Amino acid sequence: MIAVIGNDLRQREVATLLNKNYDTLYFDGSNDFFEIKNYISVAKAVVFPYPFSRDRKTINTTEYDILKMKDAIKSDCIVFGGDIADYFKKSQTVDYGKNELFLLKNALYTAESAISLAKTNTDYSLNDLKILIIGNGRIGKYLSKILSSYCKKITVSARKENDFEYIKNHCLRSIHTNHAQNLSEFELIFNTVGQSALNASAINSIKKDALIIDLASKNSGLFREQNYIDAKALPTKYCSKSSSQALYDIIYKTLLFKHRSR
Repeated sequence: MIAVIGNDLRQREVATLLNKNYDTLYFDGSNDFFEIKNYISVAKAVVFPYPFSRDRKTINTTEYDILKMKDAIKSDCIVFGGDIADYFKKSQTVDYGKNELFLLKNALYTAESAISLAKTNTDYSLNDLKILIIGNGRIGKYLSKILSSYCKKITVSARKENDFEYIKNHCLRSIHTNHAQNLSEFELIFNTVGQSALNASAINSIKKDALIIDLASKNSGLFREQNYIDAKALPTKYCSKSSSQALYDIIYKTLLFKHRSR
């Protein structure tokens, strides 16, 4: 039996996919922990959300206590989830956060979703806006790649020398994230980095009517009451089927390998 835990569309879709090949139970967090404890204790695999936890106390999208959950899971159970290495034995876990193929897919889904979000929250064509992408990691690269196919006024901020070379080679304008002072020219900002990367002058210079879509996993410090969108976990909302398929592929291949290796 496989237990899938988490209250979002992606986890529900993962449970549906798994149930085609395995006896699968889905727990969305509405059940009392003591109601599901016995099921968890006999499961051969438990599938947690990505990320596993945001507060390091409870399982993401639920109120289930992490320590109680750990105590209920048997030692030979395979534990799937995002960024779970700090919570379980390494030999027991399959961490999505260590899977580069999944991270690339997740970044693509995030970028696509963020652009859809931008289109539905502005009255302008994105081609008419001066756009800033803060950060040139996986998500930043996909954002600039997709947007540059039809938007001409794109700037990407970065910190590493090889990132500046990448941006230059893709014919985009660049600025240094840490040294940025005035961001008042930009009308649409996609943020993918943490608060510490931006100084107060840069943050305070942003126009009040600029649309900010914040994709950073933690509060970036860009919050404004107007025109600010905290855009965490976009793939679960906009690309739940594709995103769940990416997770299912990891789970299915792992379980298949474990079965064949016996």
